[in-house]
Amino acid sequence: MSKTIVKGKEREVIISPEAPFCVIGERINPTGNKRLREGLERGDLGILREEAERQIRAGAQIIDVNVGVSGLDEPSLLRDAIQLIQGFSDVPLSIDSANVKALEVGLEVYEGRCLINSVNGEDWKLKEVLALSKDYGASVIGLTMDEKGIPAEPEGRLLIAEKILEEATKIGIRKEDVIIDPIAMSLASDHRSAIVTLKTIESIRSRFDVNIIVGASNISYGLPERPLINSIFLGVAIYAGLTCALLDPTRSEIQKAISIGNMLMGKDEYCLEYINLYRSLNP
Repeated sequence: MSKTIVKGKEREVIISPEAPFCVIGERINPTGNKRLREGLERGDLGILREEAERQIRAGAQIIDVNVGVSGLDEPSLLRDAIQLIQGFSDVPLSIDSANVKALEVGLEVYEGRCLINSVNGEDWKLKEVLALSKDYGASVIGLTMDEKGIPAEPEGRLLIAEKILEEATKIGIRKEDVIIDPIAMSLASDHRSAIVTLKTIESIRSRFDVNIIVGASNISYGLPERPLINSIFLGVAIYAGLTCALLDPTRSEIQKAISIGNMLMGKDEYCLEYINLYRSLNP
């Protein structure tokens, strides 16, 4: 079974089909967080710290860090954000940027073994981002898209996943250190998006034996009752083979869905995790 190891200064997180589901906190992203974006524009990292602390308290095992705001110095901001979070927590981080220079600056100051978010099937990006993964010993998320966009069917996404894995192993990156993202897109834009993603997850699990991630909240964008949709999607996706996800761990619906998923998959001995969560949410 594939085992991806991500480390903070002292804490180690194992992502594996045999391990409980891994929660990667998504809240440090200015694209979907207006308050954070405004704070970054003012040069105030206090809101970023608040978001990190809230997610850690809510049970996030890894924190995704994205500070990309148009017009700002992203490499410098990302460096400062990583050093800030690692100054008060040893929770491992996912360094999230489309800017290769920013990724490199983040990797230079990171203490531990982080996760890079992300690479895709574009040739130039494969070359540059995989080189960083190799040089810094970091794991990497591989998005199943390329210069032509996101394939409409599972077969096209599988071909891109295969390309990413081949290029990674070619330069000495272990297959276990590549987590494939089959990409979840909004149901409001395409009513088949969820079933295509789920079928891709199943195919990746059976064909490549690697860990699988999605940005779970994307599936409900533009629809009412988003937490409910996300939680039900997560339950089905976990059974299909999903081993980790970017999501908002502070939502009780999400906490319940993951805990119940672990319980139903036989990863919660005596159902203690679920019982403890129930008690914490119903004091």
